[in-house]
Amino acid sequence: MMKKRNVALQAALAAVFAVAATSASAAVTLSATAASTPVKYASELTAANVTVNGAGLKLAFSPAWGVAAGNHLYVRVDLSNASFGTALTAGSLAITDNAAPPTAKGVVSLSSGGAVGSTSVIFDVSDATAGILLSDIMTLTPTSVKYVNPAQAATATVNVYDSAANANVGGAGLGFTLTGDYITTAAALVTTFTPLTNTAQVAQSFKNFAANASGVNTANTAVQALGSVQTVVNAAAALVPATGLGAVAADLATASDLVVTGVFDAVGTTGSIGVSAAGTCGTLTAGTLNTAKTTATFTGFAGATLVAAKPFVCFTADGLTAIPAQVDTGVLSFTGVLAGATIANASGTVGTILHDGTELQTPWFSTAPGYISRVFLTNNGSTAAPISGTTILTETGNTCTVGTGAVTTIPANSMVEITAAQLCSSFSGAKRAAAVFTIEQPTSQIQGVYQITSPSGAVAAFPMLRPGTN
Repeated sequence: MMKKRNVALQAALAAVFAVAATSASAAVTLSATAASTPVKYASELTAANVTVNGAGLKLAFSPAWGVAAGNHLYVRVDLSNASFGTALTAGSLAITDNAAPPTAKGVVSLSSGGAVGSTSVIFDVSDATAGILLSDIMTLTPTSVKYVNPAQAATATVNVYDSAANANVGGAGLGFTLTGDYITTAAALVTTFTPLTNTAQVAQSFKNFAANASGVNTANTAVQALGSVQTVVNAAAALVPATGLGAVAADLATASDLVVTGVFDAVGTTGSIGVSAAGTCGTLTAGTLNTAKTTATFTGFAGATLVAAKPFVCFTADGLTAIPAQVDTGVLSFTGVLAGATIANASGTVGTILHDGTELQTPWFSTAPGYISRVFLTNNGSTAAPISGTTILTETGNTCTVGTGAVTTIPANSMVEITAAQLCSSFSGAKRAAAVFTIEQPTSQIQGVYQITSPSGAVAAFPMLRPGTN
């Protein structure tokens, strides 16, 4: 008759499981006190029903029950979302004591299950000298496992029983049921977007950049690095299913392409959106701009190593066109090696362009008889705010003759008035337009109000718009 270990010994299992985890560090360890750390295969190479291999498939645990010398214990392992890819044998399960170094012990025979495609296996274990102890460590070493749905983790569950009949029925056995994640996936390719913040200078009518921290040290330059995009291969964290070895670039993809999206009109005909080896933006390789100049495509952004030789994305303006404030984004796509497995695109912010001044836009104003249009600009800062530019917007074909007398500076802690006649003394067509004022002072200090009086005497006033934010 089987002699069971005293139930009080189960209180020591927590310590035993912790030791098992340490002693079988190369294996997935099931414990009653800690979550398992599953073996991870490269998601870029793991399609549905893939067969995975390697030493990482070892499954270690300590029995939740002990038996005296000569008695038998039945160990059942069940897989979920997976099945055995190679038939198991009695040698697939090893037993050692918990000494340092460990010593092999016990006699193992395959009781049932473990065939190719099977999701469970039962082993009959015993030891004629010392019995099976709570502190013993059992290690199941499958040659291969079929992983059914890589979108979810495959799990392993271990129970022990006092008879083959109970083991065949399954369910909760003696002591604890051990269960945990066994196999999962992780991205072997890790892409990092490192955006920089650049400033288009109001003093240059936003046609050039101020200096930034990426290596361009002088202001009034037409080129700046938006940021960088770089991919590394996380070989230590993701294995190749076929070999069980760490993934390298050649296993995963042959190239990657980068598409950067933004507002790139300011490149004109002489500038570009290009890539460079450094943030100083030297030796640029230009991307391909679409007709609308809203995307720049870099085919073959990184070669077979998947590590870009020119990871910095650079904006080169023509120096003649204002550079809009914007947030530029990027999408990196990969040419995968394995058919049926998907390499997810990487996306992120490439860089940000700010304006260091204030832009205020009127609704339409009019110089038609009976209308009185004017704007009031306020500066609550402690220094004067130069109005460095005024842009008049009219309908196509209608031209404005610029008036005279408009102020060019808003004094500190003051308000100024600008009339419609000072903006446009006459028109070639309809006597109406809109105006955009560029002011060299932070937006927190500058406000604007537009006022119009109609021929009927009705007065309307509106806060002026801030282009790009309203």
